[in-house]
Amino acid sequence: MVAAARTPVGAATAGTSDSSSGLIAIIFGIAIGLALLVIALPLMPAQAVPRPLLNVVEEHHGDLLIAGVTAILSILVSFLITQAGS
Repeated sequence: MVAAARTPVGAATAGTSDSSSGLIAIIFGIAIGLALLVIALPLMPAQAVPRPLLNVVEEHHGDLLIAGVTAILSILVSFLITQAGS
């Protein structure tokens, strides 16, 4: 009866792996969402952008697009590296 109450070691470590991969997926999702926001901001019409951001968006239109695309590509590469390791 004592042996039935114990859990195998493999079962205990499998749960932490699932929660870790779920956390990684959430972090990647948030990062991709923010990068898409950076890409979408300069593509929006001027009337849709709030006044305080309008000057920044107009001055750095191309820079924001390049930064957003670069962020998406780097996130995707790191995701592929992470998936290849597991």
